[in-house]
Amino acid sequence: MSEFVVDDALDVLTTDSLGPCIAIGVRHGEWLALLHQFGPSQGAPEFEVFFQKLDELVPLESRSGLRPVVAGGKLDFEHDGEDACVNAVTLEDRARVLSELKRLGFGEPHACWGDTDSKCQAVRLDKTTSTAVVTTEGWDGSPKSNITVPFPPG
Repeated sequence: MSEFVVDDALDVLTTDSLGPCIAIGVRHGEWLALLHQFGPSQGAPEFEVFFQKLDELVPLESRSGLRPVVAGGKLDFEHDGEDACVNAVTLEDRARVLSELKRLGFGEPHACWGDTDSKCQAVRLDKTTSTAVVTTEGWDGSPKSNITVPFPPG
């Protein structure tokens, strides 16, 4: 799955079904930006394009006060064989995303990574409530947790 949205007219952006994919959400003023993509190590150009768009839209002097939301990057529950390789790549992708946000000068991200006990995650960015909500779904399909973080306009 791949989604990439930057919009100043929408009040809410959402993405769901985050397994090993990674989501990044940023708010600046009246616009929201949301990316949902396989990790950068898989060669997807969307990460680079997304980071370039953030670099264009957010003045450098405003970035340190903005805390992006990052989610997904779920680790597989088996820790041997192929799953161990997948987990190593996923951990590397998490680190690359956080490093790039730091390199661009953003504040400390709200990292809400998926864990081995969850099936998937959803992210909802909401300008009307100035919040970002990360919902983690259990293997039985029921909500396992909701993490709500402040998401001010910056």
